[in-house]
Parts: sequence; structure tokens; C-alpha cells
Amino acid sequence: MAVQLPSSKWTVLKRSWMEFARCERQQYGLHPFLPSFVSSSRNLESHAVKYACSCRKSAITFPHWPPTSYEEALEQLRCILGNNIDHRKSLASCWLSSVNQKAFDEVSVPDRRNWYRHVAHLIETSCPRLLEKQIKEERADLHRQTHSKAFSCSTFCDTVLRERRHYCLCHCGRHREECPVHGDR
Repeated sequence: MAVQLPSSKWTVLKRSWMEFARCERQQYGLHPFLPSFVSSSRNLESHAVKYACSCRKSAITFPHWPPTSYEEALEQLRCILGNNIDHRKSLASCWLSSVNQKAFDEVSVPDRRNWYRHVAHLIETSCPRLLEKQIKEERADLHRQTHSKAFSCSTFCDTVLRERRHYCLCHCGRHREECPVHGDR
């Protein structure tokens, strides 16, 4: 699955994603190092064997969270940024939440805070799952604004006056004088 992003955006998102994956690995009690299984370096391979999952599911493209290898982490990033919006739906939101938290934590260093805000904006605009969620929220807001029940003088006031109910009509400019509670009868 090819992700069509300018290389500068891809680099920033990849850096942020790998930082997120390492933090998640640490939270699960795993070593933060993401081994590469295609490396020819004997030293890296021994390190990869030492810290990789032994369940043999790593042969599948993206079974684990947190990822067990660098390639698996990249594959998950491609799924999140690609058109596969059904893949681990909450993962993009968790990533965005993590970046926003880091921006909030970096109040004393404005440059880092601005960098995390920039990354959060890139995530929001590059991830189809988050864009879909944002569009749904905007549609719901628009629906609430256009379909909200506004006060209707003819349905409320006329009914109160016709049935001689004891409700205040002082909020209505047209029927204020006829208010059954406060008006002169």
C-alpha cells in the first residue's frame, strides 16, 4: 500500500510514529529498540533475536501492537496513513493523543511544543481515519444546528393561551402582555 505524501511530511510523521511505537513498547515492558529483521549486520540480528517476539507471528505483516520490528512499525504506519481505515481504528487516535500530550508537556520549550503541534496537525490532515472522524463530527454539528428545535411562538404560546395553562409567556415579545402568570388578567 503506497502512501502518497511529500518526503518532508513522511519523514516527520515517521519520526513521530517511531517515537510513539518506542514509548508504547516501554509501557508494555518491552525494550524500546525496534529490531530490523532485514539487517545484514550480525550485531543487529543478534539484538533483534534477543528482543523480538518468539511467537512466529512476525512473519505476518502487522499482527502485533506494539510492533516487534522496525518493518512491522513501518507497515502499521502505512496502514494508518493509507486507505486502510479499518486497520486498528483507535491506533491513529492514540498516536494523535500522545503527540498532543507531548505538546502540552513541553510548555517550557516553545520550539518543541510548536514542533509537536505541527506534527499533530500533520497527523490530523494525513490520516484518513481521523479525517473521516472529523467530517462526521462536522456533519453532526451542522445537523444539530439546522435541526435543533427553536422556540416557536405559534406552537407554544397559542397552546398555552388556548388551553389556559399556567405557564409564563414573558419571554415572547408578542404575548408578554397576555402572560397567564405575570400579566394583567
